[in-house]
Amino acid sequence: PTMTVCVLLYPTVALVGLPIFHRVQRKGNFLHKGLHHTIAWGLASTARLQDGDVVLDPMAGKGIVLLEAAAFFPACTFVGVELDAEQLAKAHENSSAHPSVRCELIHGDARDLPLGSGSVDVILC
Repeated sequence: PTMTVCVLLYPTVALVGLPIFHRVQRKGNFLHKGLHHTIAWGLASTARLQDGDVVLDPMAGKGIVLLEAAAFFPACTFVGVELDAEQLAKAHENSSAHPSVRCELIHGDARDLPLGSGSVDVILC
């Protein structure tokens, strides 16, 4: 097994960081890169997703947060809203590489979400 150890050296202090709680393995391999997979997992993990939750990313970008979260929480449904057409196209390409993931990507504005009231359980952003 491998482990990343982070060391910061200053004239009067040395800081060492060890990943002791959880080692997150990348679940997806995406054509268009975005947020690091460990951060995406961390967002989803701290949200305490439950089976059946509908999860929204109102500024989905390339969809990495949703797609990585979907790999770890497959019993949830994921919805991404993105205003930028180029980013949304990249999100669709990333999503199409993982057809088993339940992720709907919608063109829309986070300030005026095209979703019904009460239709979302969790927001990741």
